[in-house]
Amino acid sequence: MFYCNHCGTSVPKGKTFCPNCGGKLTNTEQANHAVTREMKSSGIKLSKPTILLFTGAIAVLVFLVAAHLVLSNIYKPEKILWEFEKAVETKDSATIAEILRESDTDVDFDTKDVQEFASYLTEENDFDGIMKELTDDLRKAKSGRKTDPVQDSNGHRILQVVENGKKFLFYKQYGIQAVPLKIMAASNYEGVSVQVDGNKAKKLGKAEDFTKVGLFLPGEYEISGTYKGDYAELESLQSVYPTEGSDNIIEAYVALEGIHLSLRTNREDAIVYINGKSTGKTIEEMDGFGPVTADGSMKIYAVIDGSSGKVKSNVVSVEYDEAKLWFKEDEYEPEEVVSDSEDYTEKSYSEDELWTFMNEYVSSGIDAINARDFSYIADYHHPDGSTYAESKDYIKYLESKGITEKVISTKLVDSEEMSDGYSVLMEEEYYITYKDGSTKHKVFQTQYLLKWYRDSELKVFSLLSTNELSSTDI
Repeated sequence: MFYCNHCGTSVPKGKTFCPNCGGKLTNTEQANHAVTREMKSSGIKLSKPTILLFTGAIAVLVFLVAAHLVLSNIYKPEKILWEFEKAVETKDSATIAEILRESDTDVDFDTKDVQEFASYLTEENDFDGIMKELTDDLRKAKSGRKTDPVQDSNGHRILQVVENGKKFLFYKQYGIQAVPLKIMAASNYEGVSVQVDGNKAKKLGKAEDFTKVGLFLPGEYEISGTYKGDYAELESLQSVYPTEGSDNIIEAYVALEGIHLSLRTNREDAIVYINGKSTGKTIEEMDGFGPVTADGSMKIYAVIDGSSGKVKSNVVSVEYDEAKLWFKEDEYEPEEVVSDSEDYTEKSYSEDELWTFMNEYVSSGIDAINARDFSYIADYHHPDGSTYAESKDYIKYLESKGITEKVISTKLVDSEEMSDGYSVLMEEEYYITYKDGSTKHKVFQTQYLLKWYRDSELKVFSLLSTNELSSTDI
């Protein structure tokens, strides 16, 4: 016989509802009444309230046990490791970010940073090994032992297991915290501003001194440098990797390509103009200024007050670290008379001197070709002549074809003095090596026109003719 938990009336076995009050009988209630029946059979008499209290206590106990089983599964410490592993392997940036933020990772990061971090863990490291170490650390943490951060293949500390409070007072929680890398930067110029992946710019101090830029999740980053000076703006962009540092520090060197410009002149008191604007400073005061760009975008010249007004020097497009700003002597009043002994008038070259000049010109030309650097030959060309641009283009052409040259010999065949220079016929012998590795021995006969430059220096002005005399495979 069972008893109704609602009114205490005896209920025949098999009934679902109480015939007296209509209350539904549950298995728990039936079990309670089974216990009550046993108690009655043993002579124990319980009042109706006691029976209700005893039955309720058993129900609460069953609920607590069930709740504990559910909560202990929900807040199982190992669950955070499983979620993190899955998120990294699937590149689930949102979940990774949530896990790291819940563990108070001491660094600001965005979605791109998290993606780079996940790629770094899986592509540049043994991620399975990292997860095994995290699992071991969690086991240590649960037993109250100290844990150390897991290190990557470059010796950086990257992840560690940390306590993360308790849920419902009983269930201790753990999290995974990222250990950030500190990026330091230096530059070859003072006052350079740097940015890492477009974040807020940081201004560096003195040249060559490293300054902290910020803290970042381990991964690949782009660092840009910007210099804004009185005469130029320089920029650079490069990538930095954890492999370039140690002990959670990456040192990035931001090298900006600029030059300091030396000025040559016959009037140091002339005022320098840059891109059409006066600097208010003389050539003497500006000598060695910079940094400036050497891409030809800067135009520089100088101005003096002559007897008939202002006189302008030649204009130089800055492509090298030297600019020659010259004035014709008849365009200004010199401060003192130049004697005949001073080297300001044209002079004659002997054949030996002509050959020496041309031999140096040819050899420097070969150096320029093989180094792919026009500056080796620039000073030999007259700035008003055609060979200046032709030589520069020729070097670029040979570079595109992968051709290198070696001069074997030069010979002065003939020369003729002219009113403004010389006509020179040279015979030149070369080894020319092509991109496929083949080499030819070639001999040329070339006619050059040389002209005096403003300070009586002889310069190559134009190429009058070139004839190939022989070509042999070697």
